[in-house]
Amino acid sequence: MAELSALRVRSVTHRYDDERSRAALSEAGYEIDHPVRFFAVSRLEFEPSLPPGVGTTMVAPTVRTEARKAFASRLTERGLKDVSRDRTERLRLPDDSRVRLFRHTGTVRPTELDAPLPLECWVGVWPTDGTFLVVSGAHPTVTLDSRLDTGTGTDTLRRSPDEYRREFFELLRETGERN
Repeated sequence: MAELSALRVRSVTHRYDDERSRAALSEAGYEIDHPVRFFAVSRLEFEPSLPPGVGTTMVAPTVRTEARKAFASRLTERGLKDVSRDRTERLRLPDDSRVRLFRHTGTVRPTELDAPLPLECWVGVWPTDGTFLVVSGAHPTVTLDSRLDTGTGTDTLRRSPDEYRREFFELLRETGERN
């Protein structure tokens, strides 16, 4: 929860971790304490509601800034190293609105791996019906199989960074369509 002047912002978040990848890593003998891939959706609501004449577009810059800061902070708190904001990208949603996404990069260093696992992390914020949606996610920028020394990588461990990115954007668009 955050506060904007006389407003309070309440958040309800749903987070989904990629349990298949974690299970495949475990079967290959690698226990990783960090999610290697996740997708989260938060709905931000104002208390009290925004006053008449004050629309979400008026508070959107503040909400976006705070969401980006909180996202980068959470990545660091969850053990990512070298977290940095990298670039922005615009994505068209099914209702023809656009969301500006902010990409961060970082790494996790599982003790069992010789090299750190680089992650691409995204956060996007857009208004919807007097509230805001914040969508975030992360995925590896390499195949998980490329970091392992088992020779027995499953299809889950061979998924490409492009496949991960494509799935993230599909989930984001679906979230936009359903909300």
